[in-house]
Amino acid sequence: MLKRLSLGFLFVLALLPLSVGAEEGTTDKIEVTIAGEVISPVCYLDHNGKGAEHKACAESAAASGLPLALLEDDTEFLYLVVTPDHKPATEQMRPYIAQRVQVQGKLMEGNGLTIIEVENVSPASS
Repeated sequence: MLKRLSLGFLFVLALLPLSVGAEEGTTDKIEVTIAGEVISPVCYLDHNGKGAEHKACAESAAASGLPLALLEDDTEFLYLVVTPDHKPATEQMRPYIAQRVQVQGKLMEGNGLTIIEVENVSPASS
C-alpha cells in the first residue's frame, strides 16, 4: 500500500511544474504565514503518521527521496512545500521533521493542488 501511495504521490509531484504553470484553474500567489507540523505526506496518508512517534517514518521517506509537507495546525490541511523554483523543499524542511514550524511563503492553488513556495521556515512559538 505504501509503495502504491508513494508512486502516486511522486506522479503528482512530477506533474507539479506543469500544474503550477497551467492557465486554467490557477490563482495569483498569495503571501502567507502558516503554522503546522512538518510531515511525510505518504506516512500521513497511509497510517495517519504524524507527531514525534512517527519521526523515523518521515525521515526514512525523506531520505528515500519522497517530499515533505506541512500539516496546518488549525485545519489539518496538507500543503505541499516547494522552493521558489518549484522543486521539493525537502532539504529546507528536513531539520524540522515532526516539529511545529511557521512557514512564510507564497500560496498557490490550482488544478486540485495547494502548495507553498517556501521563503522562510522557523520553529513555531508554543
